[in-house]
Amino acid sequence: MLASELPFEILRNIGRFLYLPDQLESCLVCRTWKIPFQDSMWDVIDLQNDEMMDKMSDVSTRVHAFYRKNGYRVRELLIWPNIYIDDQEIFTLQQHFPNLNCLIISHSCLGGPNFGSIADWNLWGSLTELNVDITGWCHDNPADAFLNISLGLPNLERLMLNRFNGNQPVVVTLDQLESFHSNLPQLKYLVLDMRPAAFENEEDALERIVNVKPATKLKHLQLNVFNSLYQWLCYFAIKYPNLQVMVTLQLLDNGEFEQYPKEKAFISSLSPPAFQYLEWIDVITKKNPKQLHLDIWKQFYFLNIKLKRITWAVWCDMTDIGYLEAIVKECMNLFSKTIETFHFLCDFDYRKSWDFTTHLEYFPALVDLYIKAPHSFIELDVLLDRCVSLKVLKVVDSKFFLSTNEYETPKNHGLRMLIGLDSITTCNTLEYLSARCRRLNYMCLVRSIISGEHSSNNSRISIDMSYTHFKKLQLNDSRFTLPSEGKDGNKDRNANYVVLSQPSSSYQITDSNHDHSAWDIYSDITMEDTWYFVTYKMFTSEGWSSTPWIMSKKDITTVVELLRRQDSGNINTINGKNEYLDFKMVPEEWCTKNTPLAYVVLKCGSISNYDMSPGYEFNHYTWEMIYDTF
Repeated sequence: MLASELPFEILRNIGRFLYLPDQLESCLVCRTWKIPFQDSMWDVIDLQNDEMMDKMSDVSTRVHAFYRKNGYRVRELLIWPNIYIDDQEIFTLQQHFPNLNCLIISHSCLGGPNFGSIADWNLWGSLTELNVDITGWCHDNPADAFLNISLGLPNLERLMLNRFNGNQPVVVTLDQLESFHSNLPQLKYLVLDMRPAAFENEEDALERIVNVKPATKLKHLQLNVFNSLYQWLCYFAIKYPNLQVMVTLQLLDNGEFEQYPKEKAFISSLSPPAFQYLEWIDVITKKNPKQLHLDIWKQFYFLNIKLKRITWAVWCDMTDIGYLEAIVKECMNLFSKTIETFHFLCDFDYRKSWDFTTHLEYFPALVDLYIKAPHSFIELDVLLDRCVSLKVLKVVDSKFFLSTNEYETPKNHGLRMLIGLDSITTCNTLEYLSARCRRLNYMCLVRSIISGEHSSNNSRISIDMSYTHFKKLQLNDSRFTLPSEGKDGNKDRNANYVVLSQPSSSYQITDSNHDHSAWDIYSDITMEDTWYFVTYKMFTSEGWSSTPWIMSKKDITTVVELLRRQDSGNINTINGKNEYLDFKMVPEEWCTKNTPLAYVVLKCGSISNYDMSPGYEFNHYTWEMIYDTF
């Protein structure tokens, strides 16, 4: 088939992936390509400011006429958060863009208590996706307002009403939820950042639930279930027989787990089985010291639900380590054969260390593990042995070390990405990872501590990761430390020089005053390696900031000579340091104290991209995009 014979829709979709200059060139290739590639140029419109909206609304402007002529080609409209849209302007947009498929209205764009009274949502009957942030929306009952809007959107497949803040939760009743589905028969994806209301007459609730009409197309549901949990689970089991994703259940210790034996039995007796297609569940636990919430997991397990993804957030004060161990044993281990992604997020201040890996069973399918648990301890070699398919490991506010077990020849592991935020590890652990995980290409250590012993004859910390070829390496605000000796042995010493070394480097400098290389014991460090001079500002024992400077070749030469003299014993007194008082690549305190300089050499197979910039805020989205490429 010739390129000119490709169908219109295929050419149009190809154009969506091109940049504007390429789209313009494609329009000139031939007559067949002109219209589909012109359409692709109009596929997405970003409404970025009030001025642009005013020109669209003013019939006397060329902008109004321009969009009125070509707006039928637009399929997706994104309204940015820095503009304010009232109902009259929504009506203008409906007239400009009659064939819209996707509408995204960002934070606090909508306004006015009469929203929905002027605009005619039947004009957007072609919409298949509606994503609206209702955080700043002034309306007494948002659920009722959007019920009226939904009457004109029979083809809608994805509906997302989000609230990122707000003092009062928006409540949705069973009748309102039923009306949503009656108006939107094609719905497959539903996110309502609302709280389902408690059932008023609990005795009749089950009878009402049994008679609901199933919404067989819905596969993704997000509701903030807070009250009458088991009754709402009964409703979900009947209403959504093909449900695959359920977010968010809030499990409270209010005794309701013991109050509804009839509902528990009802869920267990359904045929076909309840939630037979459920793969992903998000749960929040609050103030639940009696562990009654574990009953939910047992119920899912006995229903033979093959969960693949679990996100469990624990928001409560922690006094008993048994609570944490029960989460691993009664939740995670129950689904060890099928679970692929497990995110365990704890927001509490538990000061005692606890071992996450002690009760961990064998997980043959787990590929993504995220642990945010204060003072948790992870034995990395044990974790890799039990999670043989793990690709991504992310730990926050935790320690990950090696166990005391010794392995003669540990099996190779396929770990691809390691992320440590506010965590603690050792140089030996990183070397073990390099030797065992030969496909480890991405590592991010932010505000973390990497400790290691220096060699007997110098203040060097060596980390040999020669087996590792980094595509992306981030060491933002992380500290390499070695134990201090003597009176202030309670404080670790920071390494002020970080050398990123790659074996491809081969250049060395020679010292004209000596017959040997000026590097001596530093012969594996070369001018082609990247040297950083790092200073630290300590706030507390657990808080600090760092400032790195990339060193010039001249600075490197001076520092290498300084280190050589230091390790030979020629510069360890304060008087011997006077000549370096004006040298900016040494810490000020070093010139006035008898503390030796320390440095770390991180030797890698190769590094394609690295970052040591200070003040880095971890970007989850960036690393998730990398993970999606695996």
